Amino acid sequence: MITINNKQPGFTIVELLIVVVVIGILAAIVIVAYNGIQNSANEAAVKSDLGNIAKKLELYRIENASYPANETELDTTDIKVSKSSYLIRNNIYYCTTSDKQRYAVGVYVSNGTQYYLVDGSIKNASDVNTGNTCSQVGVSGNSQGTGYKSWTSPPRWADWVE
Repeated sequence: MITINNKQPGFTIVELLIVVVVIGILAAIVIVAYNGIQNSANEAAVKSDLGNIAKKLELYRIENASYPANETELDTTDIKVSKSSYLIRNNIYYCTTSDKQRYAVGVYVSNGTQYYLVDGSIKNASDVNTGNTCSQVGVSGNSQGTGYKSWTSPPRWADWVE
């Protein structure tokens, strides 16, 4: 007598659901890890940019006996920054004291962290006095006379981006 087996080989719905859940959990872990690595890379790029800005400003000071006081003087330093590491595309703030012997640069990383470059030293905003970029060097307010400049127009930002 011949018996016919009506049971077809394959996976049950429960087995398939378990596989889908495991793949979903692994994907979530990978996405979180990727975002953390990307944030670290952006912070490293911004810190590198700030280090390069410090070098360019020091070179300018050696050649001119003071730091740049306005946009025209700042343009001569040929400062460049990374393209995608910043929170918004025009958020670099520069300020000098009235005697042009101290400066501060403020930036926001794409993850929202703020850094200051104060007289060549890179500092996390959480480690310094509260206030704006100019207040880091003891200047109150944001007046053009103190060398304050935020690149709020696209052509200015484009000049700085590599």
